[in-house]
Amino acid sequence: MIGNHTGGAHPTLSEVTTIGLDLAKTVFQVHAVDAEGTAVVRRSLRRAQVLVYFAERAPCLVGIEACATAHYWHARFPGSAMMCG
Repeated sequence: MIGNHTGGAHPTLSEVTTIGLDLAKTVFQVHAVDAEGTAVVRRSLRRAQVLVYFAERAPCLVGIEACATAHYWHARFPGSAMMCG
């Protein structure tokens, strides 16, 4: 089951191994997968929700697009391995 939620229960911290984050001005897209590559989360986050969302997660691999704001967001995710590309 894919979590496409704005609240409620999240996948367990151990389920999510990799998160893809599509950066934008206002609404960010999150796509998280487990160790088998199965999507467990697909959701939108407003800018103010991004740091809160990741603070609630165990450190994991986070992939973001290489763009002007990638360095800004990279600095705000201590403990996570970030890949820009």
